[in-house]
Amino acid sequence: SMKLFKRKKIDKIILVMLYKHFEKKDYIAFDIDIIKKYGFNTEIWDLCDLRYNFPIELPPESCDGVSIRYFKFLNEIDQYFNNFSVKNHFFIVYPGESNDFFSNYLRKKIVRGRSIYANYYYPLTIHTGIQKSNYKNFLTIIKSYFLNWKNNPYKTFKDICCIKNSIIYPSKYELLQGKACIERVNNKFIRASRKCKILHSFDYDMHIREKNNDRIIQNRFAVFIDEYNTGHSDFKKMGIHPPIQNEKKYFEELNSLFRIIEEKYSLEVVIALHPKSEYCDNPFEGRKMFLYKTQQLIKECELCILHTSTCFQYILYCKKPFIQVLTSELIKNKAYFSEMKQYEKLGYSKIVNAVDIDKSNIDTFINIYDENKHGQFVEYYLNPYENSDKLNMTMICEYIGKIR
Repeated sequence: SMKLFKRKKIDKIILVMLYKHFEKKDYIAFDIDIIKKYGFNTEIWDLCDLRYNFPIELPPESCDGVSIRYFKFLNEIDQYFNNFSVKNHFFIVYPGESNDFFSNYLRKKIVRGRSIYANYYYPLTIHTGIQKSNYKNFLTIIKSYFLNWKNNPYKTFKDICCIKNSIIYPSKYELLQGKACIERVNNKFIRASRKCKILHSFDYDMHIREKNNDRIIQNRFAVFIDEYNTGHSDFKKMGIHPPIQNEKKYFEELNSLFRIIEEKYSLEVVIALHPKSEYCDNPFEGRKMFLYKTQQLIKECELCILHTSTCFQYILYCKKPFIQVLTSELIKNKAYFSEMKQYEKLGYSKIVNAVDIDKSNIDTFINIYDENKHGQFVEYYLNPYENSDKLNMTMICEYIGKIR
């Protein structure tokens, strides 16, 4: 492949996965081909088993020619840094600034090995709202730490430890998926610094890749954004039950809503499957199901149906009408219910129980895009500035290429 520039410093990019195993779809999401195009050697490090003790059944040794190295024990990290020089390596740690033992241990090893460390943050969810904090004023930051200490001393103590780590073991960059991610940088003193590189979200990256794709469905349709609430693997990792225990009732309520939408609006309802879904059969009464096509289905549809989703921002970007629903069991789940109600509290949408919808009242529960209410979120969460056609990894490689 063509090398776009010669480097004096970096010879390898190592992408470190802390929370999730690297899968085939991540090869596209992280644009590994772009890293190759810029001439960098690439390797994936998977530390999920260290964090969760939740081993992948058959871990792939590579993905499209990029090797994946698994670390199951802490001493394996020690052995690597003892045996190999990492002096010219650039580590991208995803998700960045995790305030836990493993993240801090890895950070220390990377920087002590005279390598370059960068945090890569995943997008903040929209129900957190727009933060108006001033991070350029030193006294304001000191005051905020003091107030936080009064409200939550333990969390503030961990934040102060992060300041210490970020000074002793500094990162080169804080790579932010949207302006909203600034809230994830625990050291408030560097939030306004040149270390913080604001990119756009994975959703907007996908929008760039798919904008010239042919339509998936020719007819008018509505799309349900599946969350795989009956068996998402993240619940197993955290040792908690999925929010849906009574699958039969859950799908009955959803399918009843889909029939109302199909009859009322003459729209076919299709399903955008969650990437981690593992349904044995089709629980949606035979409706078409699509995997890894969520963004394109949102872009093409007439109406979105969802619970809560990281795709919420993209629905607003596409200015699509949407209906945000709970079910009788989700309402009883306190954590899920409170997260959903936050959308309503902040004025972004109306939330409704699917069983309360019928043909006569459904119009009143459909949320329409409003520039005054929703417009600011595109800039804050998705696409913050004019580099709208550059993929995140292109921008990251350009930053790395300037390191001397």
